[in-house]
Parts: sequence; C-alpha cells; structure tokens
Amino acid sequence: MSYQFYKILHVISVLVLFGTMNMALIANYQSKAAKIFSGISTLLVFVAGMGLMARIGISHGEGWPTWIKAKMGIWVVLAIAIPVLSKRLKCHRGWAALALNALFFIQVYFAVSKLV
Repeated sequence: MSYQFYKILHVISVLVLFGTMNMALIANYQSKAAKIFSGISTLLVFVAGMGLMARIGISHGEGWPTWIKAKMGIWVVLAIAIPVLSKRLKCHRGWAALALNALFFIQVYFAVSKLV
C-alpha cells in the first residue's frame, strides 16, 4: 500500500481516537460504541504508523529515531490512560482531558518537526 494511504489512515484514526477520548472524558459518554471506536482507532493508529515507518525507510533491523520512540511511548500512555481514566475518574475529568490533549499536541509536534 502507498505512503498516502497510510498517511490518510493514520490521520483519520488519530482524529477518531481524539474525538472518542474527549467524548469519554469531557461529556462522560460511556457507550459501548465509543469504547469500540476508541479501541479500533488505537489499533489503526499503530498499524498505520508502522506502515508509514516502513514507507519512509525504517526497517526492523535498524534502531528507531528518537522522535518515533517518544511518539510510541506517548501512544502507549494514551492507550492505557484513556479507558482507565474515563472509567475510574469521577471528578476533574476536564483536567485529565486537557492533559491528554496536550500529549496529542506534543505528538503532532514530534511528527511534524521530527525533533526530540
């Protein structure tokens, strides 16, 4: 598949994950559909990101650049924190959403600038 396909899949998956995270934390929208979309979009973000890495020439035997390691670390934190915080947190949900949104924007900066 082409670089453009993976790029579009990655961006759409990030937007869906961003939306479901905010629905779960800010609007306290705890439907089964939101949980399913959150999980699927997390998986698609990972798959599309790996496809993008393959298309820009990063192979399995090489070490990853620092900006990719940082993005992967933040994605792991988000993948764990979103469902846990949306289920367990009863107050201060807006602050949790703000913190997780800040992590999203940090990742966008890493992807665009490729600096860490």
